[in-house]
Amino acid sequence: MTGPVRLALLFGGRSGEHAVSIVSADSVLAGLAQTPHQVTPVGIDRDGGWIVPCTPDQLRSDRPPPAQSAPAAARELVSGCDIVFPLLHGTYGEDGTVQGLLEMSGIAYVGSGVLGSAAGMDKAVMKSVFERSGLKTAPWRLVRRTEWQNDRAGILQGLIGALGLPQFVKPANLGSSVGISKADGRESLAAAIDLAAAYDTRIVCEKAVPDAREIEIAVLGNHEPEVSVAGEVFPAREFYDYAAKYEDSASRTQAPADLDPAPAPRARGGGSCPERICGPGSGRPGEGRFPALGRQRRPLHFRGQHDAGVYADQHVSQALVRIRPALSRVAKPSDRTGTRARGRTSPAAQRVAHVADRAASPTRESTAVCGLRR
Repeated sequence: MTGPVRLALLFGGRSGEHAVSIVSADSVLAGLAQTPHQVTPVGIDRDGGWIVPCTPDQLRSDRPPPAQSAPAAARELVSGCDIVFPLLHGTYGEDGTVQGLLEMSGIAYVGSGVLGSAAGMDKAVMKSVFERSGLKTAPWRLVRRTEWQNDRAGILQGLIGALGLPQFVKPANLGSSVGISKADGRESLAAAIDLAAAYDTRIVCEKAVPDAREIEIAVLGNHEPEVSVAGEVFPAREFYDYAAKYEDSASRTQAPADLDPAPAPRARGGGSCPERICGPGSGRPGEGRFPALGRQRRPLHFRGQHDAGVYADQHVSQALVRIRPALSRVAKPSDRTGTRARGRTSPAAQRVAHVADRAASPTRESTAVCGLRR
């Protein structure tokens, strides 16, 4: 390492997960405070304006600093940073849009590229890709908001007939918390679709896997991705919803997960498949988290590619920080040399692994972990 990295952290954004992204920024900035790196926090308001620089508290306030357009901010970042670390959640952050802006601006960045981000963000597309590639995923159906508005009774009848009850209902293009419900009956299914339709024009309805265990598998790397040991989430509520992740301290995790010898290697081996199918590409510093629902001695059901960045889920992060040695060998500088910046190899590509590792340091109770959650 030849010197400090000039690192820009993007957080906030236009999506319904704006507030969650600010929590991510709090956590990562606390970790980076222990490093010599030059960090510029970049807040994006709910209207898409970029504020350079901007602290999390400033973005939370009723009167944040004046914002500028994304192209103008990108021009400023070209000369002011070595690499961008997106902490954005949901649409306009994890869906390939900001990745495309950074690509066109010639700015190196952490996480999946445009294709991997776009495909991984869209639950319907990702599940289709998984199925085509032979990965097991829970049975599901796609509902378009216009179809739902025109034929509520027919849609409900078709969903219950095809998937039974209970079902999980999710906006196709959002994270794994906001707008997601579990429906146990006809009325609750209608209410869940109404909620998801408030966030997206496309809704994924998924058959609930009975007696499921949520197994978290972290993947890091580009052309030869490596997989961490499996961790397990134990939500304090019926399922791992927003409150269980961010508000309920009774939720807990365990890493490594207590798995029989047979499922454990299948979970880890399967975790690399989504990364290979729709990986980061372009030699970029790649990372992802692939949740799987499974039962002992039964197939694993992959739920989708999540998180091309950092997630401040305090329960997952506390457990997965303990398995950092399993990931540290993946983020070798030699793996990062393909990262492009302004049409040439970025010096920051040689050092970003160190930054990511330091950002994941357990500096307080809510710790950021690179690429383990979305």
